[in-house]
Amino acid sequence: MVVVPHPDDEVLVHGGLILRQRSRGVPVTVVAVTDGEAAYPSVPPSTLADRRRIEQRRSLALLGVDPVSVVRLGLPDSAVACHEDELVDVLTALSADAGLVVAPWIGDHHSDHEACGRAAAAAARTARCTIRHGLFWGWSLGSPVEPPFSEMTHLELSPSERRTRTQALECHQSQLTDELATPMLTTADLEPLAWPAEYYITGNAR
Repeated sequence: MVVVPHPDDEVLVHGGLILRQRSRGVPVTVVAVTDGEAAYPSVPPSTLADRRRIEQRRSLALLGVDPVSVVRLGLPDSAVACHEDELVDVLTALSADAGLVVAPWIGDHHSDHEACGRAAAAAARTARCTIRHGLFWGWSLGSPVEPPFSEMTHLELSPSERRTRTQALECHQSQLTDELATPMLTTADLEPLAWPAEYYITGNAR
């Protein structure tokens, strides 16, 4: 089970792992927590949410995830922490059939990422699942909390997997181009996607 705070995090944080598991025939449930409707204040939330849901569906298709394997919660973008108890309950129920829960790191410099990480960790403890935390903003923003590098594991990606992950990212044009507003993601933000591996923090560490 992969917990995704916003459309595009399925690629930015977990794309290689999702693709690898699906290529091995492992079922992957993606929990789409928000629709990312608050990314650009100048764009009507309903318009942006519609756009980003479509982009996420296309991205996940390239990663091998069918729409029937996506659980869309529709929690408010940028306010997931206000619904954290509700999220814990949902994730705990979904974790019952999951051997592995993957979510953003609980120090990943975005309140929604951190809330999803905490909720996923709580659900995994209750369901007695293995949990791994991925990073995105933590790489580029650094302090105030440094990732626990000693507690990391990594997934080496083949050139083909990296190309497919890049194609999946390109589905998120609303975040990469100035079609709607100044793009949310910069070249510096995306640097980790050029690395040959994805990195995950083991256990419930912060």
